[in-house]
Amino acid sequence: MTRPHLRLCREADIRAVLNRDGSTIDLDRTLVQMRSGPAFAAEVEGVVIGCAGVVIPWPGTGMCWMMLAKEAARYACWLTRTTKRILTDLCRAFGLHRLEAMALHDSDRNQRWFRALGFTVEQHGIARDYFSDKRSIVRFERIVEG
Repeated sequence: MTRPHLRLCREADIRAVLNRDGSTIDLDRTLVQMRSGPAFAAEVEGVVIGCAGVVIPWPGTGMCWMMLAKEAARYACWLTRTTKRILTDLCRAFGLHRLEAMALHDSDRNQRWFRALGFTVEQHGIARDYFSDKRSIVRFERIVEG
């Protein structure tokens, strides 16, 4: 099996992955997110399988985002290892002491993945009616020990 590789994310990468699962995430907002901090794309044999990045709203804090194609599941081990390494490197490079991420309340798979990346559920956890369509999320945090 060919291994994925990582590179800087481009607008075309976002377009290739966005809403492939039937979601209705806004392209313009996603592009702003991509441009608001370091962002990467993973591809296999020229096919983008995911995009991710960290928005840095203020010094010390990073808000993580990711969108994956269904094909990414075939590379779960590589994806987890690589994401953990990148998050550690970004914390060091940008002086981050806190990372935040969110998963849909009904997505056990995504919540397990965040835990595997070293995140924990915030103290009160669930943000009810978080999105405009009133879906709830579970908020995660990863505190970087200095």
